Amino acid sequence: MTEKISKSNPNHALVRILYDNEQRHSNGAGFLADKKHIITCAHVVDGCIHDENDEKIVYVDFPLIRGNPMIETRLILRREPVSDPTVEQTSDIAILEILPRAQLPDMACPAILKDVGEMEIFDHPVRICGFPEYMEHGDWIDGRLKGETGQGIQINHKLTSGKGAPGFSGAPVWNKDKFCVGMVTRITKREDTVSTYMIPAKYLSHFLKFHPQCKIREK
Repeated sequence: MTEKISKSNPNHALVRILYDNEQRHSNGAGFLADKKHIITCAHVVDGCIHDENDEKIVYVDFPLIRGNPMIETRLILRREPVSDPTVEQTSDIAILEILPRAQLPDMACPAILKDVGEMEIFDHPVRICGFPEYMEHGDWIDGRLKGETGQGIQINHKLTSGKGAPGFSGAPVWNKDKFCVGMVTRITKREDTVSTYMIPAKYLSHFLKFHPQCKIREK
């Protein structure tokens, strides 16, 4: 189900996906799709679910909300990562359901998905917050959309110390109007450039509609 709505707050939609809920070590990011569901990468969740975890419980927290509350979720839908995906394949996605016993923070606010049309892709400015090991509480990086590739839509970032480290997978990609235009699935590092690759919002929206209880928000 789709809900048309006009306001979003990136800080209140962003979550960390935790592989160690006691020390709160992060395996990547995700974001609130509605008041009951979180979307992230399948490979991020895979690193958090252990063999003895029959209920597929995954802990997440809200590092940019005061108090950084941690809640329990459960993996309910997953699409396997593939080695050479096309943009249309929309692989490497997982949906987490917030458990009824978990208390969502009052300030938590779902992201609003917005399709970036073909004419807007080239050099469209975006911003991403991930949770790399060197800065587990959050690191914002700026970038520009460059175009579609076989791995998703490419985003280029200027290379600075530490950039290019794991921890950005599953992170929402925000435009200047604070709409979510995609989700990071992978990152590569070259001599002077870091490139991340995202699944565009229109394919995330299509995937989420497979789960009719997920009331996504779109612009």
